[in-house]
Amino acid sequence: MSIWVQTLRSGSSGNAVLVGCGTTTVLVDCGVTAKRTMNALLDAHVAMPGGLSAAVITHNHGDHCHPAALAVLQERDVPVFSGSQVYRHVRGQMKFREKPLRTHKLEAGEGAGMGVGELKIECVEVEHSANTQTMAYRFTAVGGATLVYATDLCEERPIRKWLVDSDLVVLEANHCPRLLQLFPNYASRFHLSNPKAGLALAEARKERAASGRGPWRAVVLAHLSEKRNTPELATGAIGSAFEKAGLTVDFPLVVAPRYEVGERIESVGGAARREAPVRVEVFGRQLELGFS
Repeated sequence: MSIWVQTLRSGSSGNAVLVGCGTTTVLVDCGVTAKRTMNALLDAHVAMPGGLSAAVITHNHGDHCHPAALAVLQERDVPVFSGSQVYRHVRGQMKFREKPLRTHKLEAGEGAGMGVGELKIECVEVEHSANTQTMAYRFTAVGGATLVYATDLCEERPIRKWLVDSDLVVLEANHCPRLLQLFPNYASRFHLSNPKAGLALAEARKERAASGRGPWRAVVLAHLSEKRNTPELATGAIGSAFEKAGLTVDFPLVVAPRYEVGERIESVGGAARREAPVRVEVFGRQLELGFS
């Protein structure tokens, strides 16, 4: 069975990503800052009657875990899974609401994980900012197709094996070092730069080739800085890293939009099927919410 991914929002303005398989759909992060927008996105992109099966949260920064989006999950009775720090944070934020939010702690590490419908979900702790427990996730569909999701990390070592083994990859490419020099930002040191993302992917691609594996079905570059990056700089850095390693970018390389819904990318029969979003009107505004 195939696995698919679709970014609803990506970047420091808010993060929300859907991962699915069969009748199972999981939300990764809930950083959308308005309930109306969160409801509209879920209504447009989560198929019924199954609805949203669960949500997982990477860490407790507001662009990944926002009270407005949490309230939507609470109202829809969606179970929320996370590491222990986010678990405590979310329970503290939502404890005064009439309807309890169903929260669950996830254990990180080899052999840990849980099943949600047709997906197995595993997490591993990655280094981000000080005192912030941050998780990367791997999703495995019935039949074995896999997807790794990793943003907000300083380096890729904890997920290196996952990068090598996965079919689809969502990886942070946050900033261009030259633009960071022009527009300094202390917090950028806690994020994966374009060159680091390129090096991580090039090394993983070499390992895949050495083990006889082909290219990824697709790689999505996520969490780009609005001021210190562009899609062209991010994809160019990946291409440069591959060229230096004597490799070619032999897979679809996609950049997640910041404010719009991205393509739905599905691994099907050895290739990635991509569906482009179309614009619809929601609350009087034109938004990219639906699909043809």
